[in-house]
Amino acid sequence: MRLKNSAVLGGLLVLIAAPALAGGGCGDRCYQKVVTPAQFGTVAETHMVRPASVARHVTPAQYGTVAETVMVRPAQTVARHIPAITSTVAERVMVSPGGKVWQVTRDAYGREIGCWVRTPPQYSVQHRTVVVRPASVAYETIPGETAVRHRTVMTRAAEVHEQVIPAAYATSHRTVMTHPGSAHWAPVRRGY
Repeated sequence: MRLKNSAVLGGLLVLIAAPALAGGGCGDRCYQKVVTPAQFGTVAETHMVRPASVARHVTPAQYGTVAETVMVRPAQTVARHIPAITSTVAERVMVSPGGKVWQVTRDAYGREIGCWVRTPPQYSVQHRTVVVRPASVAYETIPGETAVRHRTVMTRAAEVHEQVIPAAYATSHRTVMTHPGSAHWAPVRRGY
């Protein structure tokens, strides 16, 4: 505590009674009333104006759009049947080998006459179907189908920032009594 004297009367305030000054009636033993005034000073006091607090600031989340490639239809393998290719070919084939044949005939007189007769081989043209290329299966892969899809995603989460606000203090001054006043009687010195 810091004290400042604002109203201090220097020394003692001497009040002499009128009869004492006149020398009336007290003889050698006269007293005077001595009054010491109260002393005052200024006191500086610090007090809290505002308590400490925490301020919270919320930074909202941020969002953005991302493009994603998604599968619309998966790849698949399809079996494709390829039919056989045929063709018709003509072939000359022997129908009869020919050779010697015993042949009986009648002559102009009605007699039977037998003799060996040579016959040539006999041929015929026949048609048949042949496979030029056999049937087969071809596997064809159909690629998958994709598409681009856009969706919203969070790019940064919301954040809470805390700011500590310290307490605020102020200093005020007030006048206080530093020493109470007093009064007492003191002997009067001669020749005063």
